[in-house]
Amino acid sequence: MEPSPIFVCLQCKKYLCSSPRRCYWCGQDVCSACGASVRVCPGCLTGAFFIETHDKDELLASVRLPCRRQGCFYSSTCPRLRRHEEECPHRVKLCPLRRRLGCPWQGESKNQLVRHCQRDHPERVISANCHMFQCFKFKERMGSGVKDHYYCFFDAFNEFFHVYQCFDYVESLIKLKVCFNGDRRRTNKFTFEICFADPFVDEDRLVFQAACQLVKDQEFYYVDFLKVPFSAFLRYCIGTHLFYKITINFA
Repeated sequence: MEPSPIFVCLQCKKYLCSSPRRCYWCGQDVCSACGASVRVCPGCLTGAFFIETHDKDELLASVRLPCRRQGCFYSSTCPRLRRHEEECPHRVKLCPLRRRLGCPWQGESKNQLVRHCQRDHPERVISANCHMFQCFKFKERMGSGVKDHYYCFFDAFNEFFHVYQCFDYVESLIKLKVCFNGDRRRTNKFTFEICFADPFVDEDRLVFQAACQLVKDQEFYYVDFLKVPFSAFLRYCIGTHLFYKITINFA
């Protein structure tokens, strides 16, 4: 049985946490994450004007609701359920490349997902903890107003990592995210870095670091990026091309 809509974000359909955002025009609620990112209200389709509210906080923190994953009997309050459903072992696993390559694969566990990627997308699996990437004609694409996405996987330290990269020529940013596909208790053991360097001067390099995150949500690629502005690394281009290295580190 589906829970009442008052407990669910109108945009992402996840359970609401505390302090949801309410549309000024139609009075419907979205979660704080969606309220900060969407530009059009999904309820009334007008320009987004969301106001933080607290009138539901007590209700969200007291009413117990069920996990919506088939076969799961867990129940809790909305804030805990939101996190649980992102990590629920009964959640259907989808191929991370389904949008880019149209891969229809579905599975029931993270291990099945790893085996699928290794078997069906071996060209995207890097069996090392670091790799040199290249973005050809990078300078020529600046100002094009497009977004180039790239997905790959690192098989390192006997673990599996999802890597998402986006060259956003609208905002002039590289957006990067690395997610750990293992036991959540080990997530804080891993960090990653992106390094830009002058191939002719060993000491001249620019490094950005961030923590790896746990693979949780099927749409995990689209939030919580490491963002690097183009202006920070333009001088490391070779001609119009850009070369950079991504490394996963074990603490």
